Amino acid sequence: DGTTRLYAMPFASPGKETANAASYNSNKNTTAGTLAVKEGLVDGLGETMWQLSFPVPNETDVPTELRNRDKAAGLKTVALAKCGAWHEPIPTLLRATPVELISGYPVYDRALPDADTLRCGRPTDVNIIDSTAAKKNEIATPRSSRVTLLGDAAHPMSPFKGQGANQALLDGIALARALYRGMVLESLKYDTGNKQQTYTIKNNAHHEEAPSFNNDCYTTNTNDNIAKELSRYELDMLKRSASKVKASAEAAIFLHSDMAVFEGDITRGAAAAAAEAKSQIDA
Repeated sequence: DGTTRLYAMPFASPGKETANAASYNSNKNTTAGTLAVKEGLVDGLGETMWQLSFPVPNETDVPTELRNRDKAAGLKTVALAKCGAWHEPIPTLLRATPVELISGYPVYDRALPDADTLRCGRPTDVNIIDSTAAKKNEIATPRSSRVTLLGDAAHPMSPFKGQGANQALLDGIALARALYRGMVLESLKYDTGNKQQTYTIKNNAHHEEAPSFNNDCYTTNTNDNIAKELSRYELDMLKRSASKVKASAEAAIFLHSDMAVFEGDITRGAAAAAAEAKSQIDA
């Protein structure tokens, strides 16, 4: 409706139900069961997954029903309040959904962290430290850490662009390659023959040489090759995922705006682009 969005898709075909919704709906002692029996929604009709989303500007704006102990019931109450008067089969679909199969959670967008924050735990502009010892503890130790992040822990994004899992999978591959390179280089330091060796690892990532970093967090003056490769992995990961994080945030706004229900012989994307161009002209 321009603010609230309901997305539904077949979950299981008739006769192959897997969410066990029928067992809940066949219980005549429950509200859902009574309704399901009345409307013939008990057996053999398949199952449908639905997802409801709506913007909440602030934590204080969260509906009271979602703060109660029985959160699932509250979610269903909110869903019916927002979409119960929509066209069929949406009201019936919502009413017949067993509370036991409803779950919900807040979804947050967060700005992509800069590389320095990810590696050192704080942004570049907090580098002024008076004590030499403090500087060593606050900067040198984190930059040589073998701890890193991937997936939503590093770059959370709303689900409205379908990129969260994709980027996490790519992160996993990139991290495995970084660890492999680091482990090979580390093993050379402990060669039992104590011979001078020249060893080259072909880097198939976005760069063939060490990337240039902005500050002490990413210095390559460390003997820990694994930490250096993790630094490279993080920089590549953030560069790759930045556009996806931005697009996901934009999609969250777009899909809960009037553009999502724009009527006309053009795609929603084209309608959004036209509206954006108009707003720039008006400005």
